[in-house]
Amino acid sequence: SGKAIVEILQNFVPKTAATVTLSGGGVGPKVCLNPVRVDFGIVNIGSVENRQVEVASCGTADLTVNSIKLGSGTSADYSLENPLPTGLYKAGEKKLMTVVYKPSDEGEDKGQVDVASTDPITPTAVAKLLGYGTNATTKCGNITGRVCSPGGEIWLGGAEVSAGGRQTTTDPDGYFTLTCVPVGQQNLHIESGSFSTDVSVLVEDRKTTNVSSQCVKGNAKIAVTWGQWDAAETILDRLGITYDRFGAENAEDDTRALLRDWSQLSKYDILIMNCGVQEDSLGESQVLTNLKNFVQGGGSIFASDWALEYCDDPWPGHATFGNEGSAPGPTVSAQILDPNLLAIMQTNTVRISEWYTQIESANASNTTVHIQADTNQDGSMRPMIISFQPNGSSGGRCLYTNFHDAAQNAQDIDKMFYYLVFQL
Repeated sequence: SGKAIVEILQNFVPKTAATVTLSGGGVGPKVCLNPVRVDFGIVNIGSVENRQVEVASCGTADLTVNSIKLGSGTSADYSLENPLPTGLYKAGEKKLMTVVYKPSDEGEDKGQVDVASTDPITPTAVAKLLGYGTNATTKCGNITGRVCSPGGEIWLGGAEVSAGGRQTTTDPDGYFTLTCVPVGQQNLHIESGSFSTDVSVLVEDRKTTNVSSQCVKGNAKIAVTWGQWDAAETILDRLGITYDRFGAENAEDDTRALLRDWSQLSKYDILIMNCGVQEDSLGESQVLTNLKNFVQGGGSIFASDWALEYCDDPWPGHATFGNEGSAPGPTVSAQILDPNLLAIMQTNTVRISEWYTQIESANASNTTVHIQADTNQDGSMRPMIISFQPNGSSGGRCLYTNFHDAAQNAQDIDKMFYYLVFQL
């Protein structure tokens, strides 16, 4: 069962939407691995640790397993003991395989087991491997957990996690494991964009401490500028995140004053520029300098549609832009490229409407394309959300959407915006 969004179109512009309840079920082969994250813990160099992974034909039809092997880039310290046979696995059939870890030197070892099959949704299922090899005299332990947004709306992939001089990033589903953290009381610091939290953790020798779910706090200072055509702050309202608003219709001097006054602008972590915000102050050298210093110092800018100049003028060349249209382009099915966003959305595409500006291409190597679509209806995919971190920036970035954020009403669209906010 599920839900579908039915859009009522007029000249290809969405006017309203209705939610329709659906029911049904799929029939076919499916492969399941358990567990999908295999933690060997801390192992003495030269010693052997084994873990078992279950391979199951968990669909409604028989499954053909084509190969079971260690994936590309897997540490040579891993091996498969008596690899499972390939071929036909009856629906419901389960088999256990043994993965062996024998560290040869000091350090963290990663890898994965790849199971290729006739599963049409996941042709290659993956079990991730993690272990740490060290000397018998080393005193350290692991910390594991999962990171979420302040209200628990989404799991945060790509969050930075550190403790005791060790650091890592969360996987697309928000999970992390810090290996070989020095024993004793440690401060676990978690950071996703401008949002963070700290947790005191007691690390015990050769043990793994699970801190469970840890949500970053809504502690970022955010400035939102009024725009005639968009109101991205509605996303913050739904998240319960506070912000300061500058400018209003016929009162845009507040925005100009903010951008001109470095002592005021520097108080913020995130600057949201809505489509239709005034742009004349971008001609002032002091404003451009302030924006550059803001991002270089770790602040981030979130701009929508016609506000593209706030990302393009200070740092030209990261993308090539086409016309800023006066009428919206057709509603499109955009392809999700960002692996962390894919994990959150649980789908490969998202419908986007109310877009006016064409992004022809992302040019710089440090420009990330999060979603793309055939916006010109010529068979070529063009970016719709991009972000980049200017050279020399201490974590600050610019994120641009070529559409009106507040106007989107596709199913689960909030999940996408929640993710983007926590990248800033």
